Amino acid sequence: MRTGLVAPLWDVHAGSLLRAFVEAGRKPVWFLPQAFRFDERGTLQHDDWTRGEWSRLGGLVATTLCGKLDPELFEWRRGLLEELSVAGLPVIPDPRGIQMAWDPTRMLLRLHRAGVSVIDHYVGENLDDAWDFVRTQKGAVFRAPEGAPVPEVEWVSQGNGTRDRLEELWQNYPMGPFVLVREIHGGITSLLVLGAEVVAAWRDGTPGIDATEHVPVTVSTQEKDLALGAAFAFGLDPTVVDLARDAKGLQVHNVRPLGFWKPALSTHPQLSSMVADRLEALLEGARRPAPRPRGNSAA
Repeated sequence: MRTGLVAPLWDVHAGSLLRAFVEAGRKPVWFLPQAFRFDERGTLQHDDWTRGEWSRLGGLVATTLCGKLDPELFEWRRGLLEELSVAGLPVIPDPRGIQMAWDPTRMLLRLHRAGVSVIDHYVGENLDDAWDFVRTQKGAVFRAPEGAPVPEVEWVSQGNGTRDRLEELWQNYPMGPFVLVREIHGGITSLLVLGAEVVAAWRDGTPGIDATEHVPVTVSTQEKDLALGAAFAFGLDPTVVDLARDAKGLQVHNVRPLGFWKPALSTHPQLSSMVADRLEALLEGARRPAPRPRGNSAA
């Protein structure tokens, strides 16, 4: 059975993954997210899948759904993938895990509840508590909540105007709680979890020093264990976990279930020979037996 790749045409990550599948002798099907539709009987169809029913696919791998500027569209497309997953078609990463990790509020709180070392943060609706967090951290980064019209990230400095600025942000983004995280005085390392193990790690290149946008790095057992713990907290595989290391120690900065294949494969070209096998094994493991038809069978 063939594997489907779900991504818009502009997605550079899907292009990298498609080349890896082709180099491995596979013929994946590219599914454009906007081509999903319901027919007159309420059955979910796709304009690019004209060869048969969903059961003829090995599963779907989502690489990107849409831009962050379209939260409603993102949730619509993610929900369609969840419907297919519930119906028995394997979809990776898990659409339910994607939903939890995509929203910064859910991502931070879930990691905290799971006992995973996560970046110091404040999530809530109390202006005084938010102000205290900024003062304690000597400044903080504001993250716009899910549903915001832009992926706003702003530095909130400590000072006389801090409370007024927090109140302005609360009024500008009433669709969710305050999401504040501490500043990172160090670097971010990205780790790819695939097949329940860390198979790649990289950092952003330094302009003027590194020749490429991303640079491969070697990570410790501690970093690998933390990344695996964060991925497990969301039931996500594959996924990328961003780790921060500075004077505060090693902490999870972000969990990214989408939009990571280009840096992963460009920094670790050896992955191309095994990524298709790993993804197909994950899809096979997620495959559920087809439900039995209801009613009495004919004699």
